[in-house]
Amino acid sequence: MRTLSTTLRWCRCFWVASEPSPTATDDLLSLEGVGAGYGTMQVLWDVSLHVADGEGVLLLGANGAGKTTLLKAISGLLPLKSGSIQLGGARIDRLRTDQRVKLGAGVMTEQGVFPTLSVEDNLLLGAYTLPRAAVAGVMKDVYQLFPELHERRHDAVGSLSGGQRKLVAVGKALMCRPQVLVMDEPSAGLSPRYVKEVVAQLAEVRQRGLSLLIAEQNIAFLELADRVYVLEGGRVRFEGTVSALEGNQEVREAFFGLGGP
Repeated sequence: MRTLSTTLRWCRCFWVASEPSPTATDDLLSLEGVGAGYGTMQVLWDVSLHVADGEGVLLLGANGAGKTTLLKAISGLLPLKSGSIQLGGARIDRLRTDQRVKLGAGVMTEQGVFPTLSVEDNLLLGAYTLPRAAVAGVMKDVYQLFPELHERRHDAVGSLSGGQRKLVAVGKALMCRPQVLVMDEPSAGLSPRYVKEVVAQLAEVRQRGLSLLIAEQNIAFLELADRVYVLEGGRVRFEGTVSALEGNQEVREAFFGLGGP
């Protein structure tokens, strides 16, 4: 949020009104009534979320809100207890992770890179769903998007800065030519300087028309968003545009600890 501190002060909150989602015909990624958890422990309750083609969506929530669980459900690492997930109009919640990737669901996680391998080797690992003949062209596109990775392509990822390591993780996810890029806390472990660097680079990704779903605590990533969901206690507590979030006094007080206009 442009006028707010990038440090969230979270508290238990209440249900707040949501704005209408895009119509179903606009949806690239669509979750309806998703419930998920670990064994007998349910973490997500009736979560519905939509990402349109070319849209940037930010999923805000504190630690323990259920963000990572939701991303695991989208990627296929966690089965659903209820609800459904569709990508491009096709139901994917019964598919394996690699099948979802082939259909266009790219996932970037904090642990998404191998520190002892070179930048280029990490990118090649991300291309496992591509035909061999297509790999060089996609890698060239990633290097054009992130020129500094090309300069360090033979270096071990562990020798890079925190911001550069995040870009390797993003580039690795882009190697599968996704329709939507799902990211789990890209700011984790980064200083404010590197957060700005990652946000600026992801803005370049957005300009290419790629849909983004970013799970975050850091509101600096609102710069990349058209719409926002706030997740708390495994439930969606707010859904709306960035301007609606900025203008909602109850959300400002409950989630950011701020009052006033």
